[in-house]
Amino acid sequence: MSRGVLNETQNARERYTWNAETQTWQLSLILPNGYCDIYGHCGPNGNCDDNKLPACQCLTQFRPKNGPKDGTLRTIREGVYTLSH
Repeated sequence: MSRGVLNETQNARERYTWNAETQTWQLSLILPNGYCDIYGHCGPNGNCDDNKLPACQCLTQFRPKNGPKDGTLRTIREGVYTLSH
């Protein structure tokens, strides 16, 4: 037996499985797993890769409108991109 929970505090979906031996609900799955599981996390013209730091990278030919000029994003708030010239 299992049950799903929408956790609004963490913006996550959780699945709990009943353990008959211990008579408790055990967390078996939580989504999203990382930043890249969140739709639109890096904004338009951004690519998300949980294996990189920072996770948000500009697509080729794009750069952040504000923030570092190396094509990376430090925070999600800097996720407005413009086409580089």
